[in-house]
Amino acid sequence: MVRKHAKREVVARGKLQPMYREEDNQPVDLRLLDLYLDEDGVYRWYEQDKAFEVEGKTLREATTAASKQWPTFQLYEVQGRAYDNSKPLPDAYAADELAAVRGA
Repeated sequence: MVRKHAKREVVARGKLQPMYREEDNQPVDLRLLDLYLDEDGVYRWYEQDKAFEVEGKTLREATTAASKQWPTFQLYEVQGRAYDNSKPLPDAYAADELAAVRGA
């Protein structure tokens, strides 16, 4: 299924810390993920242009879903700014953001 972003800007960025393959103890490359607001009214994680069914109706839900899906997930940027994990995530609701985009 082809997904369409409601806006081009990345909402948040995360990374999967390198892990080691058990069979040869070689590191697996660092993976970078982008969170977008999609036209179906959810925030969804992507790696390059590949969508994952890792999503949420709020920024917190989408981030929690990523942490559950990928144990080494780390959020490092939110709304274009470096993320400080000592502070709470901003309240961001996909439906509200989508309504603002469509009303613009």
